[in-house]
Amino acid sequence: MEKVDYPQENLLVQSFYRVQCNRAKQKMVAIKVSGAGVLNLGINKNYISTMKTTQTDIGIKKDNRKAVVEMLRTLLADEYLLYTKLRNAHWNVEGIDFHTKHVFFEEEYNKIEKIVDEVAERIRMLGFYSPGTLNEFLDLSHLKDESPKKNDSFTLMEGLLKDHRTIIQFIRKSIGENAEEHNDEGTADFITGIMQLHEQMSWMLRASLKTF
Repeated sequence: MEKVDYPQENLLVQSFYRVQCNRAKQKMVAIKVSGAGVLNLGINKNYISTMKTTQTDIGIKKDNRKAVVEMLRTLLADEYLLYTKLRNAHWNVEGIDFHTKHVFFEEEYNKIEKIVDEVAERIRMLGFYSPGTLNEFLDLSHLKDESPKKNDSFTLMEGLLKDHRTIIQFIRKSIGENAEEHNDEGTADFITGIMQLHEQMSWMLRASLKTF
């Protein structure tokens, strides 16, 4: 808190200012008193800084939480790129099976959209901020940001299946690390559920791509 200079008036006025200052301290605001005796209230910057650096006390050391969050940041980027590719497939698929695949891709991107939100919120639960820009996602992701060579459903699904495999392998590798090395069984369980969803989506793509 900044030092307060009380106006040079009688003791009653000075007492009034002291009371106001004490109340303001309880509300975490900084006070300046001008020579005219006007109170100027502003947010206490030191308090804001303390809020930003407050540790999340959930029984996991900060270094372990940081390691888990680094993994989740990459997963979030992967999910967001996959979501974008599914949107592209939904918009641009062509061919005799247009309608069924148009609907199918919409169902799939809705599933991934939910995962994106949940992963970002998991990062916040662990006491860190989530990446939220396209540049960050492109830097963090394992997936390639590339357009399909053709817009038929077969080509689009082949590319999506490849991305699902990449995400599944990354998550499977991270489950044990989160639980055993970083003491975060909660995140290990959380990403296990995400992996299972990707396995289901991969199965549907493999079944659709099978030729006889």
